[in-house]
Amino acid sequence: MAFVLAGRLGVGADPLTLEALGQKLGVTRERVRQLQEKGLAQLARGSVRQGALRSLLSQMYARELAELTLEAQADHLSARLGGLFLARPQLVIEVVLRAGGVPKARARALALLAEERARSRAREERLHQKALASRERPDRVMRKWLADATWPATLGTPPSRAEMGRVREVQVTGRSGSFESAKLGRAVSFESHLEMRILLRLERSDLVAWYQEQPLAVAYRFDGEARRYFPDVFVALADGRGLLAEIKPLWQVALSVNRAKADAARQLAHERGWGWVTIAGTRTDRDLAERVVSAAAYETLSGALANGAVLRWRDVNELRRVAPVDNWDVAAFALQSGARLDLMPYRLSRPV
Repeated sequence: MAFVLAGRLGVGADPLTLEALGQKLGVTRERVRQLQEKGLAQLARGSVRQGALRSLLSQMYARELAELTLEAQADHLSARLGGLFLARPQLVIEVVLRAGGVPKARARALALLAEERARSRAREERLHQKALASRERPDRVMRKWLADATWPATLGTPPSRAEMGRVREVQVTGRSGSFESAKLGRAVSFESHLEMRILLRLERSDLVAWYQEQPLAVAYRFDGEARRYFPDVFVALADGRGLLAEIKPLWQVALSVNRAKADAARQLAHERGWGWVTIAGTRTDRDLAERVVSAAAYETLSGALANGAVLRWRDVNELRRVAPVDNWDVAAFALQSGARLDLMPYRLSRPV
């Protein structure tokens, strides 16, 4: 019985399960449980005869627990006894209480309650840490966006919320929708899942005072034609700065029409003293602009565009089969070299 209790408590080694002890002794799990119960009963009888341990624990129990609620008693026992051995706190508490002469039913009930409450506290702590992490991550990503943005030499202050509103309605598609914003006190609309994720980061970030989706129109020219473009969001930062941002998959940043939009939006933002950035999840346009394209890939693409050649999708796929070129290389090459990249139809050509 002493071997069983020592094994269960982890005296001198890791604690063992009933099954593991049964295998060592060549008996069933139930027989080990019976031996454990006999050992506990024997401890209780011994404490009555010898008196020392019973007296010590009885005094502790009477003085420290008598005036506490049942839940508080369980918490106190968990804190005082739960770390005595490597075994489960429930077993440790039950063994010590039984050895101190506490009746079996009460010792077991207190031990079970102590373990249940300890698990509940552990769950609450995990949820608390998860909540802290969920708040820290938006700010960490937000700091990267701010570091990657381009800023004017002279910063201006953002307009008031009353001065800025939506200038274009959301285009309803299978990917559009809205969510309720506690920060803004209204529904926030989005046109894609990517937009939704970015706007939710703005919602949760302590670096953001407020934000406005589809805040203004930007005039730009492309292929000799005057056009209008609507950046996705304006962000008023808690530090008093303003940031105009486009939300777009990273590879689309390299498309020539999107580069024309970005140039016009950046100029307008800087004229007003705001920063400018194109956001693609946790990455930005700077990640694509600074992507390292291998010399072999750069030379392959430059050579393929020699003499005014135009590469279509099938041509790029053919290049990928014979040279170390991937789709990110093509996008980064177009952005860094100024090559023209169109999507519909797909075409890569030398700068005009």
